[in-house]
Amino acid sequence: SPAGGLHGGSGGGAALVGEALRSRLRAHCLGLARRLPAGGEAAPAARRAATDALRLALQLQLPVEELLEAVMPQQVAGAAAEAGAAVAGQGADTAAAAAAAGAVFYENFKAIVNRAFLFHAD
Repeated sequence: SPAGGLHGGSGGGAALVGEALRSRLRAHCLGLARRLPAGGEAAPAARRAATDALRLALQLQLPVEELLEAVMPQQVAGAAAEAGAAVAGQGADTAAAAAAAGAVFYENFKAIVNRAFLFHAD
């Protein structure tokens, strides 16, 4: 058997993770980004917490969504989104700022996602 087990070319970790889990993780990273206040960037502590949750999910093969929601509960995220909406009144400018914040947030996670899932970004 080949020694390079980390690459999981013919099964191994890649088979355990599965396509559905990969797409769910990607969707959750983007979902978390959208919950940030418009124009905001995830705090370093929040990024570290989410990163730790993703690593733990991989190690223990637990549902990613449950771990992420334990780390970043929807109530807290919802309050942040409401605060962002209350401050924002510029319409298109606000949407553009929120989209930019989402892109920044996802970029912070891309390296971890790629390494963890052997996922080749498009």
